[in-house]
Amino acid sequence: MMSKKMELIINVAIKKANQKRHEFITLESILFSMLDDEKVCDVLISCGVDIDDVREELKTFLDTSENISTLSEEEVERLGKEQFADEELRRIANRSGVFYQPEISMSLQRVIQRAAIHVQSSGKKQITAVNLLAAMFDEKESFALFLLEDKGVTKFDILRMISVEVGDNELLPDGHEDDDHDDDEESDEDASYIKGKKYKFLELYTTDLNQQAVDGNIDPVVGREEEILRIVQILCRRRKNNPLLVGEAGVGKTAIAEGLALAVVNKDIPAILENMRIFSLDMASLLAGAKFRGDFEQRLKGVLKDLEKLEETGEKSLLLIDEMHTVMGAGATSGGSMDASNLLKPSLSSGKLKVLGSTTHEEYRKFIE
Repeated sequence: MMSKKMELIINVAIKKANQKRHEFITLESILFSMLDDEKVCDVLISCGVDIDDVREELKTFLDTSENISTLSEEEVERLGKEQFADEELRRIANRSGVFYQPEISMSLQRVIQRAAIHVQSSGKKQITAVNLLAAMFDEKESFALFLLEDKGVTKFDILRMISVEVGDNELLPDGHEDDDHDDDEESDEDASYIKGKKYKFLELYTTDLNQQAVDGNIDPVVGREEEILRIVQILCRRRKNNPLLVGEAGVGKTAIAEGLALAVVNKDIPAILENMRIFSLDMASLLAGAKFRGDFEQRLKGVLKDLEKLEETGEKSLLLIDEMHTVMGAGATSGGSMDASNLLKPSLSSGKLKVLGSTTHEEYRKFIE
């Protein structure tokens, strides 16, 4: 049985096929409609896919008449009369943008069948869009699969993301998981949280200090003008522009970083840093629930990619890592050397990432020096 969301996706694909007069609903048609599904977008973004790129390539493919069989106006009219024998029913369908029912291609039939078998064997009752996405990877002769693989997505990635982070529980912060039986009854709050979010990893694992300053949640910093000025000077450098605040616990290292965010919002800094956004990394959230090897790395890489995307739009970004020594060894498995610090190194050395850290004298000597 199809979930309500899956039925909506198919209905959207039918309407789009009607607009283009396509004879069949293909995998590409369904994948294009599935890109409007929040869970599918979460899975693909978690695999490092740019949704806009995929949407654009699918649109180009579907708009090219050589790729898909199209019908003439006469054939559309004939099919409409055959399929909607009742005049009133045909009029209602036409009003909603459906003039005929395109056939389901053989490849899409096989994918739906495989998804149904998978859902049944896993003890679930409904086929969701992510189930269909996973089933597409067995359909080798299709542009949809070629496009996904070209973007670096594998079936293992999809299945792992479904089982670990999405599946029945959406990729939401702690306390926002959906129950199995409420798969199609998401609360408006959860739906609004996911829908339209471009920088999902930043919103899940960081705090936007600029927004905190705008909302009035940051108190003015008094007597730290010299330290803030020094940080601004370091940030304006071409190289070696990652300042580190070192001081005893409770002296106000985090307050200085918040004071910098307040200065950015108040335009009280040099013009070169005026549009800078400061994000505070939440290391606890990054580590929480990272049960499988690669989960932590994927989350941190997602944050770094979101920051790179932000830079591409013309906005500068600064990542605040409170207690900088916690990145040493964070996320490393037993016997492995790949921790958060090693994941940050390439971005730092290339200049793609600016970091403001804070730590104590003892931790600095022990871990960083």
